[in-house]
Amino acid sequence: ATQPRPTDWADCFAANAPILVRAAPEVAAWPALAWTREYLETHMPEVRAHVSLHRTVQMMSIVQPLGRLRGLEWQRQWAERNISVGALMQGGGGADRSEWPYYFAPVSTLPSPLRNDLRGAAALSTPFVPVVETNLWVGAPGVSSPLHYDVAHNVFAQLRGHKRFLLFPPELTDSLYVYPRLHPSTRQSQLDLRRLPEGRFPAFERWLRSGSAARSRALEVVLAPGDVLYVPPYVWHRASVVGDAAAVSVGVYSQSASLAAYSTLKQHPLPWRAPAPAWPWLVPRLVTFRAYARALMAQRAPHLGMSHLGGGFDCAVRGLCETALDADADADGDDAPRRALRRWVGERYDRVDDESVVRGLRAVLCAGSRGVAQLTAGLRPEYLRAADEARAHARALRASVLALPQRGAAFTAPAWEIEVANLVEDLAFAAAGWMAPALLRWAAGGPNGGAGDGAGVWACG
Repeated sequence: ATQPRPTDWADCFAANAPILVRAAPEVAAWPALAWTREYLETHMPEVRAHVSLHRTVQMMSIVQPLGRLRGLEWQRQWAERNISVGALMQGGGGADRSEWPYYFAPVSTLPSPLRNDLRGAAALSTPFVPVVETNLWVGAPGVSSPLHYDVAHNVFAQLRGHKRFLLFPPELTDSLYVYPRLHPSTRQSQLDLRRLPEGRFPAFERWLRSGSAARSRALEVVLAPGDVLYVPPYVWHRASVVGDAAAVSVGVYSQSASLAAYSTLKQHPLPWRAPAPAWPWLVPRLVTFRAYARALMAQRAPHLGMSHLGGGFDCAVRGLCETALDADADADGDDAPRRALRRWVGERYDRVDDESVVRGLRAVLCAGSRGVAQLTAGLRPEYLRAADEARAHARALRASVLALPQRGAAFTAPAWEIEVANLVEDLAFAAAGWMAPALLRWAAGGPNGGAGDGAGVWACG
């Protein structure tokens, strides 16, 4: 079952656990609860909707680095087009349906009568936490979001129809095969829970076969009009419209500690000098990246794993505690940070060559692997001295996050692990451009410098 609701939304955010409120008093008086299809058609006769060829929609943002690479042909499984609200909300979600439309837009862009009906949405946050955005969602019967996570606090109010949520804890991330940070479907799982090819996602299959205690950490809830669900940052969730009627919902997204920490991570200086050197002089940068990536993987999550005993006021009240770091990454040893890097590079990249999504990716990755292998053959000993500086740079980054003021829930260990992995991908692209996936694989140090076994997407022939 979901957690009992604390006193207010600030307490909900601090609890950092999914919370379901049936017939929530905050939305009981909203005029939007009385919306009808005819009312929406009157004020918003046509919308720019996404129309998907599949019931589970795979979102794609081509602005991500891999989305902009030459030689890659992305197969977007949906199109944008203008449709009437009547067509959007048409009933029937059976298997004979050929396309599934859905619509989302910031509430601030809606016609004024609809905005006025949603003025109470601010009640789904707290004055002490800024609202990042408030969105309206309208989905046809049967359509589903992909399994994904958000970084903000998400308070979701159901206005019309019914929506089914599946929730998985952040600790399950290693079994959910998140898309690479550089991929257009970043922050989404590669799993389509409606279609799971046997043997393709073994870690998730092992979790499915695990004991009931492990599986009980997943939650399922169906929202009816007037219900509210709080989804914390990094909690994986998939939302599906159930029943024969379209669903109308509002999501209020509020600032989280993770959002603030993410800005700090991105703004930390690079551990090498800019601008990018020419090809023959790229080697020191690649070696620095490898040492820095492993050093980042060695850093324990801020605000966690610390003892408050004898720590004084700064530790007990402000959370500024000293703690020993995990073992630093060794330049060549197969230590825990290197193994962690190898694991997530494999989970993110080994299965992304699905030609129904992208064509040409294997050729690009193999070309990058050949380039990195050529550059790193016979490394000069002086290049390996980058390790000590990289460790110091990683500690400084962690200290910057540790010094951030904490409001509500702290930056949790799973959130830290996800964002450090994302940062490492961003740094790989900054270091090596289109060769970034191959650089990640080399830094992970698997067979022949790779994260995998030379199979799947890495089978270059």
